[in-house]
Amino acid sequence: MRTKKTTTKLFGLGGFAVAALMGSTAIAGDVYGPFPVTVQGYEGDKTNSVSYPSQIARQVRHDSLKALLKQGDGTNADALLAQMMMYFEGSDQDLPIIAPADKGDFDIKQSMMSELSANKVIAGKLYNGAMPAWPGNMSGGDVALSMLAHGAASNGGFDPKTGYDWQQLFSKFTMGALAYNQAVDNYLDEKLEADVKPNGQPYKDGAYYTGKEHCWDEAFGYFGAARHSLTLDAAGNYARPASTRAVRPRIWPTSCVPLSTGAR
Repeated sequence: MRTKKTTTKLFGLGGFAVAALMGSTAIAGDVYGPFPVTVQGYEGDKTNSVSYPSQIARQVRHDSLKALLKQGDGTNADALLAQMMMYFEGSDQDLPIIAPADKGDFDIKQSMMSELSANKVIAGKLYNGAMPAWPGNMSGGDVALSMLAHGAASNGGFDPKTGYDWQQLFSKFTMGALAYNQAVDNYLDEKLEADVKPNGQPYKDGAYYTGKEHCWDEAFGYFGAARHSLTLDAAGNYARPASTRAVRPRIWPTSCVPLSTGAR
């Protein structure tokens, strides 16, 4: 079982938490993966058991939606909302990655959602309970949809009458209702029960990772830290997602697995 891991995602919903969780002392060599395949009887060609493409795809959908929320001009609400729904709910089309985007000498390796995980959407993954802090006592998913609709009808994602910044409201809400909730109240909660996704069996038929290995990977996929975050101090972890320096490696390998290492 993996006892500790750090994620490789350089632009992440959960990156805000890194500085609070990591100490100031760098730990050399703590980079997430690769880890060998330990599933008994596995006969495929995979050699690295780390995998969380679905989480990375949802993080990129979040980033793309956040960018789209800035494109409202007060006249294009219907068209903009329809475009955002393709990223939120899914689409038969292969959608372009809107954000993160290339900047200067810093290149994003993937350009299309299909290069990550085409059908892993945000809808259905947010906290499904009532959200009494938001008008209407709606579920988490309905709150997110409400924010997108309001943002699409605004000018540049901002409502001067209320002071609501729909871009930031949607982004920060999604950090909690999707990323934090999925990691803490799903993969590191019910799915860590001994009789759920056992570590001595593949996560699902044909999988090259065990049940608990993959639960851990998926939780950290939502966490969203850099794959080498344990080699950085708190300031370095905080600065990393915002940096566009060319010294950073390209992210999201073709396998859609942001690799990392840690202790099993």
